[in-house]
Amino acid sequence: MTTRSDDFQEIEDETLSSWEVFDADNCSIMHRCSSLDPSTMDEATRTKMQLLTSIKNETGLDSQDYKCSRCNSFIGLIFGGYNVCNFDGCYYCSGCHDNGKFHVIPARLIHNWDSTEYAVCHENMKFLAMIKSEPLFDISKLNPSLYNTVPEMGEAKRLRLQMNQIKKYLSCCDDNDAVVAIERKILSRLYLWEDASVYSLQDLIEVSNGKLIEQLRSVVQLAMQHIKSCKRCWQKGYICELCRSEEVIFPFQLDLAITCPLCNSVYHQQCKKGIACRKCSRKTARALQEFQI
Repeated sequence: MTTRSDDFQEIEDETLSSWEVFDADNCSIMHRCSSLDPSTMDEATRTKMQLLTSIKNETGLDSQDYKCSRCNSFIGLIFGGYNVCNFDGCYYCSGCHDNGKFHVIPARLIHNWDSTEYAVCHENMKFLAMIKSEPLFDISKLNPSLYNTVPEMGEAKRLRLQMNQIKKYLSCCDDNDAVVAIERKILSRLYLWEDASVYSLQDLIEVSNGKLIEQLRSVVQLAMQHIKSCKRCWQKGYICELCRSEEVIFPFQLDLAITCPLCNSVYHQQCKKGIACRKCSRKTARALQEFQI
């Protein structure tokens, strides 16, 4: 493989600008459940949505006037038995909560990385089942420390960042069959390609048990194999301008390459340490020259 000249590199930089910058903000996440549409959401569902990221503690039977939170029948003392729902912290009669239904509590998983299944009332069990596969949780906003404290979350983030970069190549590839085969591995969760911080409850559960990590690795491996064997995708790789090695590198090789945040040029990490981006330096020099003229 021949190395590229500076002139060709400049032309290529401009030509590929349309696919180099991937704007995830322009990609909307579609909720498959119509009940979660904010414009039609009832007050009860809205309240439950707020509880998804807030751990609720018990407040005492007197706070509910000794009545079941669901059907208002009297509970406690001489009235009858009751159970606590670990999702909303409320008390329910044995008819509305028989202590026989268990579910992971989203807030406990997000804030404490606790994937234990706790007893919940019948109504909240239905709600949690309804939202389980919805991409509702932006971990970068809710609890970014998970990426540093939970190895599985750190690995999931790394793999999804790779997928985000890989998507730029697949979106320009003419081999539709190959692209479809890769996307089919996560067909129902295409949002995993877009925003590396957005998860559904099911995703987080599968990160905790290792299932999602295994799936993401499989997708990344298959996609990388395609890119390295596809002539069109391979030609969109980069030659490190600093060492001029003939090795073709890609921005999704996070352990090997580093991407300039200003111009998206790609270099070897070892080559780039303490050295300014060549492309940005050329642009700055041209701008100064034009200003002086």
